[in-house]
Amino acid sequence: MLNNTSHQISFGNEDPFLPHLLEAINRSARIDFAVSFIKMSGLQKILSALVDAGERGASIRILTSDYLNITEPSALGTLNSLTNIQTYLFAAREQSFHVKSYIFCYGDEHENLSDGIAFIGSSNLSKAALTNAFEWNVGVQREREPAMFSAIQAAFAKLLNHPYTSATNDIIIAQYAKRYEANRQLAATHVAEPSPQPAPEQVEEAFQPNMIQEEALQALAKTREDGYLRGLVVMATGTGKTWLAAFDAANIEAKRVLFIAHREEILLQAQATFGQLLPNYTSGIVNAQQKELKADLVFASVMTIGKGHILQRLPADHFDYVVIDEFHHASAPSYQAVMNYFTPRFLLGLTATPKRTDNANILALCDNNLVYQIDMPLAIAKSVLVPFRYYGIKDTVDYAEIPWRNGKFDPDALTSKFATRQRAQHNFVNWQARKQSRTLGFCVSIAHAEFMAEYFSSQGARALAVHSRSHTPRNVALQMLSRGEIDIIFAVDLFNEGTDLPLIDTILMLRPTESKIIYLQQIGRGLRLAHGKSHLVIIDYVGNHNTYFTQFEALLGINSSNEQRKAFLKNAHAITLDNGCFVNLAPDAVSMLDKLVQSSVKTHQALYQNLSETLGHRPTLSEYIEGGGDVSKIRHHSDFWFNFVYQQEGMPSEMEAVINEHGALLFEVEKTAMTKSFKMILLKAFIECGGLLGAVEISTLCERSWYVLRRHPELFNDLTKPLQRHITNGDYPASFTTYWNKNPINAWVGGNSKKRKAFFEVENDRFGLKKPVSKQQHDLLSSCLLELIDYKLMVYGLREGVVVG
Repeated sequence: MLNNTSHQISFGNEDPFLPHLLEAINRSARIDFAVSFIKMSGLQKILSALVDAGERGASIRILTSDYLNITEPSALGTLNSLTNIQTYLFAAREQSFHVKSYIFCYGDEHENLSDGIAFIGSSNLSKAALTNAFEWNVGVQREREPAMFSAIQAAFAKLLNHPYTSATNDIIIAQYAKRYEANRQLAATHVAEPSPQPAPEQVEEAFQPNMIQEEALQALAKTREDGYLRGLVVMATGTGKTWLAAFDAANIEAKRVLFIAHREEILLQAQATFGQLLPNYTSGIVNAQQKELKADLVFASVMTIGKGHILQRLPADHFDYVVIDEFHHASAPSYQAVMNYFTPRFLLGLTATPKRTDNANILALCDNNLVYQIDMPLAIAKSVLVPFRYYGIKDTVDYAEIPWRNGKFDPDALTSKFATRQRAQHNFVNWQARKQSRTLGFCVSIAHAEFMAEYFSSQGARALAVHSRSHTPRNVALQMLSRGEIDIIFAVDLFNEGTDLPLIDTILMLRPTESKIIYLQQIGRGLRLAHGKSHLVIIDYVGNHNTYFTQFEALLGINSSNEQRKAFLKNAHAITLDNGCFVNLAPDAVSMLDKLVQSSVKTHQALYQNLSETLGHRPTLSEYIEGGGDVSKIRHHSDFWFNFVYQQEGMPSEMEAVINEHGALLFEVEKTAMTKSFKMILLKAFIECGGLLGAVEISTLCERSWYVLRRHPELFNDLTKPLQRHITNGDYPASFTTYWNKNPINAWVGGNSKKRKAFFEVENDRFGLKKPVSKQQHDLLSSCLLELIDYKLMVYGLREGVVVG
């Protein structure tokens, strides 16, 4: 950027417009854009900064046009989804629209707008125009040329009030999307005719899957050929799960896609990704404030779309393709409500969970169909991620003094122990000895992050604390780190998921991580490839608590048994892996962990406790068995699974009520004999139909059972040959109702046995429980039953030689 007395000028290419645009966005209290077109590639470059600006209260207005139908509908949908941004569309009609202006008024939270800058030039909102194209943009400074600046503002206001300008909404975007698609198809049919060459900024790179994504796409195509309607893909953090989902949706030519996540940031990033690959699709957000359900691409908060009155606004088959991101959360009732309602052509679960032991409960939700898996070590071996060097250092904190409740340490107690000069000095010395250029430090709380930033700064490091209330916006801090203006960011919960930070080359773990998944997400922030980056350094502080085996299970794939932990500790002082990674655990840390392992006595109870601490939740029965547990030992001591669970956990009053009322039913499901899979398929369908709260019509129950069976091709051989032909063809046979009544409905109502008590009955062609379930107990009983059903199907599959994932 060249300066003179009045103007700033950017010439593009070697002096790209993007850094100057970001700097102005981050300083401004009022932001006005008027551009002839917007592409997702350009919007994504500034999206994080715009979101930060909106969250701090900046006024943002963006005006674009439909001139030549270049603006992408997905870009309009993304902007329309942001509650703090007002978006407008100029209908060019017979009028040309070539405006490119960016107006910024600087100020504070009280809007004391003392200065500003307006850029007028050639750059529209596209990646090329903001980065590597030759673009000229002149900046007019408000303080130096107030009359010119005011004239530009007035011109913008005039455009905003033009009769051809409209505020965007779902209807306007949908109408424009039809024109955009028609224009695109028309252009495709006239490729042989000579046409003007597009401007460089209109040309975008073709998006292609990487090597790992291509492998996963082939596996997804194969699993659909095999008849599966659901599937789980496990991909290490940083290997492109969201892009995979977008490529797969495009491959099957899905007309309507639902993408579900639990955090707003993940939804916005997914919306941007899908928008780049599918620019002609309309897109919308569903959250507490917005309900854009009719868009082609819907990005939904699970807490909102999982509500019954929201689901009922759409037919069950509305979406062709459903994606559930961070699928390790999918056992929660809100996710279950969505999965039990929609019947898409395919449902894709995505997670970075490392191995089947951790997947046992969530894999069942995808009908035990593990489509594709690439863990972190393999991704590193394939050079998709950089190798790591791990240094485990003994912590100065005594974790025996910190309360442990519900699978987590007390956060206030952690902050009190962590935010001390003694520990901070210990952290600083080891960081200085091993760090590289750019560090991300994970802290337990805002107070801890602020304390660490202050201490490191006092020692000469350039440090910032970044959190939900920090003065420096996240995108600004990341730019400062990438430019080498700071050495380290201390973060609280902002970088666990969905953030791309390729330049990070050092991770400083200043907090215990109770979940293996979160641990992998955190170190995954530094495993991305970047120019000049050879490896990631992980500096970890290891405490005297079993949860600190989490990182070694995540990094090395050991399981939670004491035997494997002992074997690991024998060589933990220096382990070199085949993929170029290195693990070094300090001798005093090894000694401390070895004492923890030696103190475990009762094998099955120790395994349960180890799994509970390293999974971050109490293990399900399937997870316990997959982790090496023996159900016969549990039954010998505790009669049945849930008795054993609550002997270890302490039984909450609500679970005690469920056991008292329905313990016999749970016992029966856990121990019932199975010659076919049908009893469990029926129970799963019954629960999905809401049967625990009231009897279900036999016809409805049979149709849902058929749909559940269709999701389990590995169980098709349990059906008769004629029924197998129907299920392969996808049609529903009228004979199935009679077949299903004979077995398993008859079995569950006691028709096959006079010895056992029947818990179900059929009255007036409706199948239901004899003992009603209260609304208060519904979710907990449903969760318990599904856990047992998943276990029974897993054991049945193993016994029958069925491939279950």
